[in-house]
Amino acid sequence: MTPEKIVEQKVLSLCLELGIDVDVIESKATYSKAAQRYLKSRSAPAGISDLVGNNENGLAVWIELKAKGKLNTLRPNQRAFLIRKIEKGCFACVVDSPELLSSIYLKFLSLPIVERPNYLKSRSEEHTSE
Repeated sequence: MTPEKIVEQKVLSLCLELGIDVDVIESKATYSKAAQRYLKSRSAPAGISDLVGNNENGLAVWIELKAKGKLNTLRPNQRAFLIRKIEKGCFACVVDSPELLSSIYLKFLSLPIVERPNYLKSRSEEHTSE
């Protein structure tokens, strides 16, 4: 299993616990050990998140997955996608572990609705690669 798939399996389990119903968007990108990164595919729109769904209240959820320790590999088009979703009131983030998702999601839920977008935007800005 690739490093990102390991994170995916753990995050999917956590989503069940948190009441988040998500589906995996298969980008069909393949992990190249030689290049130490995922190679592009054309099967999904550029930048779309790996997991998409909603919580029990109908809030749209978009989660970009990265291998453990690789949050800084968030590409500008992935960040732009997350920001577009955040600006429409969705929960959207990038994570490399279920613990990080839990932390971001629970903090997000605890905030007043008007503060949620800025919180999520600041999180995504921390991890964008140039």
